[in-house]
Amino acid sequence: MKGLSHPRKLLQRALLIAALTLPAATTQAAEGATNTEITLMTEVLAPFQYMDGDKLVGSSVEIVELIQKRLKLHQPLKIFPWSRGIKILEKKPNTALFSMMRTPEREHLFKWVGPLQQARVVFFKKRGMPYAIHSLDDARQLRGIGVTKEAVAHQLLRRQGFTNLVVDPTGSYVNNMQKLIRKEIDLWAVIRKPGIYRAHLAGVADQIEPIDNLVIHTSAMYIAFSNKTDDRIIRRWQQTLDALKASGEIAAIQHKYAQQLK
Repeated sequence: MKGLSHPRKLLQRALLIAALTLPAATTQAAEGATNTEITLMTEVLAPFQYMDGDKLVGSSVEIVELIQKRLKLHQPLKIFPWSRGIKILEKKPNTALFSMMRTPEREHLFKWVGPLQQARVVFFKKRGMPYAIHSLDDARQLRGIGVTKEAVAHQLLRRQGFTNLVVDPTGSYVNNMQKLIRKEIDLWAVIRKPGIYRAHLAGVADQIEPIDNLVIHTSAMYIAFSNKTDDRIIRRWQQTLDALKASGEIAAIQHKYAQQLK
């Protein structure tokens, strides 16, 4: 019988070691998942994200970089045209794109962290043009409405059945703004803050104006993650953002950039 006691003790010891190390192994696996490198993408869309010299700045950029700092992550932010960024996000795991409006078409395509801030989609017209726009039906009667390919304004108006959209495939908001000034289009549909900011940067703020009595859509801006991103990563980013909001740090960033638009 003594000969049997030795193997039994070895088995008991092995089971005890396994039980003691299992939580540590599980914790390491969880930490590995949440430290997975995420490819962070954005577009040039002032004042949320834009180039100041050779540096990417903006309210959303500062928020995302602050989250990264708290999570001790150091992935650089990459700039892509919007339509290309969307395609990468749809196909490639462990990618994220900001700042994105959360719409019914996009809801189940991505996983969401936010909101970062609120935004409105409106029409701009060339200052002094005589036509009045009080409803979407009024806008349908015009010759052409400039939109950026697969941007939120394009998706929203397409869903509304608009047939007079002039789609710019380049992802450049400047193109639509210049077309509006040259009267090549009658309206420009875009998120209001970037429209105002871009007009100021181009020195044409006195030539175009937003139609504020008609809001196409109001929504929050989010960080959209690819659908295959681990849910633990999403929770960790969301919890960090929530903590930054509670501390007042997010509000301070938003206030700084709001002052620039006055």
